[in-house]
Amino acid sequence: MSEHTDSVQPPTPVCTGEHAQTALLNELETRCGSELVQWLVEQKAALAQAALTQSEEVSLGTRLLTLLGSALIDVSRRFGRRHLVIAFAERANVHLPMVWGDGPVGHWLRDETAKVWLLSALTSDVAQENERFNVLYEIYDGCDTAGRVACLRAINFMNGISTDGVNIIHDAGRTYLNELMEAGWCHSPFASTWLSDEEYRKAVLKSLFCEVSVDGFMRLDERADPELSRSLCEFANEREAAGRVVPMAVWRVAAYHPLPGLVARLIGRLEHPSQEERVTAAIGLGRAAHQRALFFLQDRATRESSPEVSAALNEAIQALSSLKTGDPR
Repeated sequence: MSEHTDSVQPPTPVCTGEHAQTALLNELETRCGSELVQWLVEQKAALAQAALTQSEEVSLGTRLLTLLGSALIDVSRRFGRRHLVIAFAERANVHLPMVWGDGPVGHWLRDETAKVWLLSALTSDVAQENERFNVLYEIYDGCDTAGRVACLRAINFMNGISTDGVNIIHDAGRTYLNELMEAGWCHSPFASTWLSDEEYRKAVLKSLFCEVSVDGFMRLDERADPELSRSLCEFANEREAAGRVVPMAVWRVAAYHPLPGLVARLIGRLEHPSQEERVTAAIGLGRAAHQRALFFLQDRATRESSPEVSAALNEAIQALSSLKTGDPR
């Protein structure tokens, strides 16, 4: 089973696939113009009609894959490779409703976004809900890397059987292509909802090994557990023993469930010459919520010259100061 083990009741969708697809199409129209979007809608209608009129001796997924070959090329040519959101400062703030929760889309490219809408809307139109993700898997399996990325993101805009959708994510996770791992695991409300605890842990660890940023893992503060913290600390020990750099994300995530000794390691990093290390130490100590770290945070704050580090220190101090006296966490 892929449903996570600590859930008593199945999760409830936030919205329907149709609602999510409409929101995505509206965003495309806002960013790319009505003329391009009208062309895309017409393409989807034509492809759906063609797929439904072809011989049923060939599977629906194979029919769609054949039809989509030239259509996806046309989408790339017409929409181009510019970012969906041009202003860099605005990208992080652009989120859209997806079936299992809001997700960020500001970092997507325009042609990628159009492909996600086309794949999710087309598959939803021509396939029954209980077969949609299996049909999408057939399309995914026959696509190039860019097409597979679009399929992985399209999962978030479709209703279907969750275990079938997870199978597509698993396939991406078996590769060593950062683009596929990121599209499957990161910024994905579906993945953060339906990966089991063990699957989620393995995804985080492989991301670190492959240098895929775990900052994109949604609900990480909820889904991180003591087992993940233990694995991350072992990973950090191995890296340090080999004289290799430990990714900052390791300390930030492990701090949610600190093992013995981790708080002391983070306290030591408050004096690191690297500003990024000090920020990470402050964030980690705030998450670890051990009162014994409060003095060291306050002491560092009186000597800190970096505004970014000072902000992280003050946030951690506030978090620890709010703990009840005697709380050992």
